[in-house]
Amino acid sequence: MHDPYIEALIRIHEGLPRKGPGADALSRAIADRIAPMLPDRPEIADLGCGNGHTALLLADRLGGRVTAVDFAEPFIDELRRTLDGHPLASRVTPRLGDMGDPPGVAEAGLDLIWSEGALFAIGVETGLAAWKRLLKPGGLLVFSEACWFTDRPSDAAAAFWAAAYPDIQTEAVTVARAERAGYRRLFTERLSHEAWWTSYFDPLRARLDRLEPEAASDSPLARAIADARAEQEMYRRHGTDYGYTFFVLRKA
Repeated sequence: MHDPYIEALIRIHEGLPRKGPGADALSRAIADRIAPMLPDRPEIADLGCGNGHTALLLADRLGGRVTAVDFAEPFIDELRRTLDGHPLASRVTPRLGDMGDPPGVAEAGLDLIWSEGALFAIGVETGLAAWKRLLKPGGLLVFSEACWFTDRPSDAAAAFWAAAYPDIQTEAVTVARAERAGYRRLFTERLSHEAWWTSYFDPLRARLDRLEPEAASDSPLARAIADARAEQEMYRRHGTDYGYTFFVLRKA
């Protein structure tokens, strides 16, 4: 569906190494920790992969084949350009499509599903149910999700998230949802406060500075830029109230 605002959000993230909060060091550490739980050549899907930044990390770290799926064609095009001549090109397959029903992924065909900061787009409970069907018995699911780190967030943070993502929950509630959906919690890891800035907000801010002069007043691009700046300021002021947590689960 044509949505000028979504297109503007995609545009402000084009060319950035990450399309949301994350950190290579943490992704590598989690991949290394789960490697002994996986076969030698695991079948992996990175769902909501953006430009495939983490898909390449997983292919390198875990030695398997990765299907990288995103709905945004510009991001998949970025990945295709990256793969041209890349040593891991034979092990990463970019696919344009719905991460809730990813193309090229067979039912019960995956050893690992990985998704960073994308599950909110289809809803946690919807994603947990849909992805469970794609995992082999005992398969692993790793996803990062925005969570409250307190039961009493500031009024400003509560109002921000009520508008941006009303379904944000505490880590405990997210684990309980996963258990009800048929997963077992293995471990969780929080993304550090510093990683939000160095890996995502700082590169994004430089991108916004370049785009802002060409954004017509009241245009979808101007709105997307304003919203991105507001998100950064909210995190600067109230980032101890919330953050991203990685949930590492096994299909029960």
